[in-house]
Amino acid sequence: MEIRTLPLLVALACSLPGCDRDDGDSSSSGSTGGTSGSSGSSGSTGGFWAVGQTGAMVRLSPAGEASAYPEPFGVDLWAIACVGSDSAWVVGAAGTVLRTGDAGATWQPVDAGRTEDLYAVAVAEASGTVFVGGDGVLLAAPAGGDFAPVPGDDPGVVTALAAAPAGPVYATTTDGGVLRIAGGVADRVFDAGTALHGVATADAGNV
Repeated sequence: MEIRTLPLLVALACSLPGCDRDDGDSSSSGSTGGTSGSSGSSGSTGGFWAVGQTGAMVRLSPAGEASAYPEPFGVDLWAIACVGSDSAWVVGAAGTVLRTGDAGATWQPVDAGRTEDLYAVAVAEASGTVFVGGDGVLLAAPAGGDFAPVPGDDPGVVTALAAAPAGPVYATTTDGGVLRIAGGVADRVFDAGTALHGVATADAGNV
């Protein structure tokens, strides 16, 4: 499938407002996953976190310096979503879902009850609901709850998810669909007629 041919690092997450970690020096790391800090003023400095093939997790400092972060699960990782300064969710091959609550110091596998490849993840920060999507899969887990299929229109292959700050969640699909998830139900609201691989929301909750 075409989506599998993406480069080594297939997802990036900005550390502002999430995934910021203090590396223990006089400055604050702009992202999680590394132990070497970047020079500059204290406070969040806007680095990134990237995930990719064979469990790759790479920290990119604001200065562009990369350092690998050891990740023991060894499967292809496709997407990451950060929440605040301590929590992040990662999804990948064969139903892999990982979660950190300590800014990446440790990762816990989460059983989503599926074995399909998962390509997208988003968190609705207001409710804490986590959404994951992939090869014929669209799931949601309320804060502290288990993953379950999102009812509504058939998602097909979900390529990306985006959660509005105070609104619906949107998903794109390989058959050109845009799904809007509101009230716990997924509705197909647009057909592009060609594969869609990314989605983002504006502050007002529009795509």
